[in-house]
Amino acid sequence: MRKTVFVRIISCLLCILTALGLMTSCAKEKTRINEDGTPIIEPSEDDLKVVMTIDGYEITYDIYRYFFLNYKAQYDEGNESVWNDTEVGEKLRAAHRETVLESIRGVVAMQKLAEKADLTLESDVIKNAVTSAVLEMFAYVGNDVSKYKEELASQNLTDRAFRYITGAFELQSRSYLLSGDSGIVDLSDAAVLNAINDENEFACVKQILIRNDEGDDKEENYRRAQYALSRIEKGESFEIVMSDLGEDKDLKNQGDGYYFTHYEYLEEFEEAAFALEIGEISDIVETDVGYSIIKRYPKSSEYIEKYYNDLKNSYSLASYYRAEDEVMAALPEPVFGDIYTLLTIENVK
Repeated sequence: MRKTVFVRIISCLLCILTALGLMTSCAKEKTRINEDGTPIIEPSEDDLKVVMTIDGYEITYDIYRYFFLNYKAQYDEGNESVWNDTEVGEKLRAAHRETVLESIRGVVAMQKLAEKADLTLESDVIKNAVTSAVLEMFAYVGNDVSKYKEELASQNLTDRAFRYITGAFELQSRSYLLSGDSGIVDLSDAAVLNAINDENEFACVKQILIRNDEGDDKEENYRRAQYALSRIEKGESFEIVMSDLGEDKDLKNQGDGYYFTHYEYLEEFEEAAFALEIGEISDIVETDVGYSIIKRYPKSSEYIEKYYNDLKNSYSLASYYRAEDEVMAALPEPVFGDIYTLLTIENVK
């Protein structure tokens, strides 16, 4: 059930080094090379048009297009007819536009938060990381600028957008690692222990999980979850039903249960878990993994002492994400450029 670190906004989309075997061969373009060894690819005039400005940060068309097209693909799953469906099309378009805007606001928040760690996209450490990523990609396609551009295009990227997205991801990663020292979060032992012992900050739970694996009948799985819950409601212990029916292999090897804080597990799971009192059992909770029945347990001081460093790392990440969200919430409304209202599902390609 655990989320991957940094599975937010950028990292969930940034997957550039894909297989190149299906790419069509083409003649090499004549390449101009920067002093750092990366190709020189000039952006088009359209790429440089400012779509919006948020708190002084300009979002140009090539950046906006990256988010726009990647989220479009997530929303329609390849079925573009849904955008013109009379029942859902208008709502889908509004949701898509809001998701794109929210993600861009998140990228701006990441940059503002990184400034507290004295990091910007122009910092040498960030620029060096971006250069390394470009060089790796360029070498991977045989230093062929045509293939380099084609591969980036398959991810809805230009060279300039690739550098920006890679830089923003590096900003997030590195500012998180420096968050304690830079004062972004308080990671003193007193603050961490206080949070671990706070029931609103850390929970200990176990679950009865009925997985929705590929090819499963979800309705049948839901009936199995209902059966598990009915056994508990009739007086059987949670632990016995979990042992009989639960499909969480990790939990079977972790008798202490899951100790976690916010931003760490799937959102629906977290919300249900933190809503419980100690000893209380949830209703059936549906997530992307399957159906969960959750029981909340008291935390063990022995466990906290033994796994303090792990819990501190979880708290560090949650605190960083909270700080990021606070910066994001405080951002002013975007100032849209003239081009913004002209960009639609039909004409952003």
